[in-house]
Amino acid sequence: MADEAIILFTQLADDGTYVRGKPSIALFGRAMPYQGLELEGSMRMETTWYPGNAVATVQMLGAQEKPTTFKGMWKDKFLASVTDEGTQVEPTAIVRVNGSPVASVMDLVNAFELMRLAGKLIRFQWGDIIRVGVLARFKQNWIRFEDCEWELEFQWTSRGEVQSPVTLPVAPDSSSFASDMAKLVTSLQDAIDTASQPFQVVEKFSSQVDSAFNVIDDASLEMANSVSNTTQLISTPADSAARGLAAAESIKDSAGSIVTAVEQFPPLELIKTTSPESLDLADALLADTYGRRVKAAARALQAFAAQQGDTLRAALDQDTLLAAFVARAPMDLRDVSQRYYNTPDEWRTLLAYNEMDSSELGVGDLVLVPKIGAADGRV
Repeated sequence: MADEAIILFTQLADDGTYVRGKPSIALFGRAMPYQGLELEGSMRMETTWYPGNAVATVQMLGAQEKPTTFKGMWKDKFLASVTDEGTQVEPTAIVRVNGSPVASVMDLVNAFELMRLAGKLIRFQWGDIIRVGVLARFKQNWIRFEDCEWELEFQWTSRGEVQSPVTLPVAPDSSSFASDMAKLVTSLQDAIDTASQPFQVVEKFSSQVDSAFNVIDDASLEMANSVSNTTQLISTPADSAARGLAAAESIKDSAGSIVTAVEQFPPLELIKTTSPESLDLADALLADTYGRRVKAAARALQAFAAQQGDTLRAALDQDTLLAAFVARAPMDLRDVSQRYYNTPDEWRTLLAYNEMDSSELGVGDLVLVPKIGAADGRV
């Protein structure tokens, strides 16, 4: 790793967000790990071979980051400037704990020990590479009191993404639908609000986000009104379903534009200031956390609108549709076929009609069930 680089270990709050004042350790130059950073990830999956089937079905369970081990050597003579007689003059600032230079290996080791013992999530950052996880192991090999070989092993939980709220399957009635929609809209509004932030957001970003949110606010009311006359979305009258579908598309597109706006602004460019040179790493982390929170709330609303839009779209196609089924637990299209057709053999019909890649269903997945033969004109 280059001498001018920096790696930062920051302890996160209980909710996984960055908060100014939480313990942090920054390593530069000779305090960095040995050269070479090995990061590995994999995709978790379950493969099922059904009897008589030559092709297996695969259920993707999500990405997973493998543990990472950092190794290095810390020496007092590199952490502090010394005279020819060996008298310490001042810290070299190649190690900073909570922003302050550290001059001894013992102090640095104690700082990492406190992080390990705290048992909190830790954010690791090196350039654009971010991981969040737990310091699972800290090994110290003391050569002498002034020199220590070390190893840090991290078990990662994410690549730094903010966990999106869980989106619910199709609401069982209009009141719960309106409640779920209102909660997601309020969540997005709270995420956008900067009243609790120690900085102001630049006007260009605010105008884009506020404009998109106003569209979402109006469209969410229209969408709620479109389903207020029924407790089963699939039987919504065609004209009402059409209005609701248009509103759902509007919400989905506007939420998407908010996500795009966040991605177009680097963290430090989000902060309104007359002296950009005064901004530091802590400001960048705060702005990054703010942007990720806004993006997560927008994506949750976008997913909810897309799901409800699928159901309303199904309501406009009742001549060929038998039912709209939402999986309440992990299952297979064969189970859906058995439920509606009294045979598991029509699972390929469901697969083709819903344009799916796998017969495996996750919680909340929507399956449109056509009348027998509807998919190929044999109604």
